[in-house]
Order: sequence, then C-alpha cells, then structure tokens
Amino acid sequence: MNHNTRKTRCPRGHLLEAPNLVTASAKRGLRACLVCHRARRAKNYYGWSDERFTCDANRRYRAMSLENSSTV
Repeated sequence: MNHNTRKTRCPRGHLLEAPNLVTASAKRGLRACLVCHRARRAKNYYGWSDERFTCDANRRYRAMSLENSSTV
C-alpha cells in the first residue's frame, strides 16, 4: 500500500478528497492536491514567490469549497 493513499490533507492543510484530487494521480492510487497543483503551475509560469504561491493555493481552495457547497 502506498503511503499517499492514507493521507487526508496536503501539506497546506487542504482536504484530499474529490473534487480536490489530481485525476492522473488518483488513477494510479496516489493522492495529490488539485488546487496546490494548479497554483504550483502558475507559480512556475509567472515566477511567483513561495508566499504568493501559498496565497494563491488557499484562494483556489476557498473558491472550490464555496463552489461545491453551493451545489449541495
């Protein structure tokens, strides 16, 4: 069993459950935070600082949480 399958949160505290899972990783039995993945791609593209990356990841997570709570 891969140790990632037991993880419930990413290092930034975001829940690792659908829809916040990277699809390709989930298919292989891994767990990766989708909002952190997207924020990391933006960080690398725009050359953001680590602080800006963390702020963007948290903003994306809040937006995703609000979007999902309004559809329930």
